[in-house]
Amino acid sequence: MSQASLLIEVPCLLITLKGFDTKQVACIEEWLSEFYVRHDATSIRWQITKHSSADVVLSALPDSSLELNSSELSPIKLNFWACNDDRLQETMESSKLRFWELLAGLDEQVQSQCARYVVAGMMVDRYLAKLPLKGMWHLMCDGEMLAAVDFVNLKVAVREQTHFLEFDECIWVNRPSSAKLPQSFDIYPIEFVMWEYARRSERQLLPSRFFEQRISLRRFPRLPLAFMNDLDIALLASLRQSPQTLTQISQRLGLPSEQTARLMSAMYFSGAITTRRIGFWDRLVQRLRPSRKEAFPSSQTTVPWVDADYTGPASLLLGQSKKVGRRDH
Repeated sequence: MSQASLLIEVPCLLITLKGFDTKQVACIEEWLSEFYVRHDATSIRWQITKHSSADVVLSALPDSSLELNSSELSPIKLNFWACNDDRLQETMESSKLRFWELLAGLDEQVQSQCARYVVAGMMVDRYLAKLPLKGMWHLMCDGEMLAAVDFVNLKVAVREQTHFLEFDECIWVNRPSSAKLPQSFDIYPIEFVMWEYARRSERQLLPSRFFEQRISLRRFPRLPLAFMNDLDIALLASLRQSPQTLTQISQRLGLPSEQTARLMSAMYFSGAITTRRIGFWDRLVQRLRPSRKEAFPSSQTTVPWVDADYTGPASLLLGQSKKVGRRDH
C-alpha cells in the first residue's frame, strides 16, 4: 500500500536516546533515515527527541532509573546493549541491523499510541473541512466500531489491539445523544489525545495569525503535570506574565521558531492560548485561579473553564463553543 493511497496520516512517534555519545546519536539518526528507505510508506515514522514526553526511551545500557514512575501511559523503556562489553565489541553494521530490528519489533507495542494519533488527525481533518464536531460519533469500518468520539463529554474511546491501518477508509457515524462510550474500549480525554498529536505531527497546525499577532495565555492545559516538560512550563510561565509574539517567545526560550510553533500547537489544541486580547479581570482570574486549585489538574476530573467570548478552533474542538468566528478559519 503506498502512502498516496492512504486516507489517514501515518503516525509519527517520539523516541528519546539516553546514555549515547554524540557520535552514536549521529549514527542512529542516519540509521533511522536508511530504515525508511527500506520500508514502505505505511511504516510508523519516528523522531528523535530530547523531551521526556516520548513514546519510547532507548537507553544505551541498562538504567535502573527507567523503572521508576511506571504507568499505563509511561513510555516504553528499552536497553540497546546488555553491558558495556557488548557496546565495545559489537560492530557498527551489527548495531545498525539490531536497531532496525528494534524499530520493527516496536510496531505491535505502540499500536495504542498510533490509534490515538490517527483519531486525533482525523478530528483535525474534520475541523479543517468544517464538518460537525458535536455530539457522539462512532468510527466504523466494515461494520465494526474501531473508536468513538464524544464531543459532549470530551472523551475518545479506542478499541484495544486495533492496528492504525484499520482506520483507513473508516467512516464517521453520528449517534443519538443517548449513546455511550463502550466501556470495553480504552478511554482518554480529548485534550490529552490532541496534546499528544500536536507534539508529534509534522503538519503545520498553528494558524497563521499566531505567527503575526501577540499570543495570550487563556488558561492552563488540563493535563497532569507529568505530561509537561521544562519547555512547556517555561512557556506557560512566560505567557502568564504578558502576551507575546511567537518571535519573542522563541527568543526567550532560545528555540528555533519551528520548534516553538510545535510547542504552541499543543497549547492551541488544548485551548490554552488565544490571540484575543485578554482584559484586566480575565488576567486577574488567571493569576488567582492556580492559588485555588492545581495548575495542571487531570482533564479526566476537571470541568472545562468556559470562556464565552472565545470562538477559536481549540475551543470548538474541545466542545467549549458552538460557533466559530471568521478569524479562526
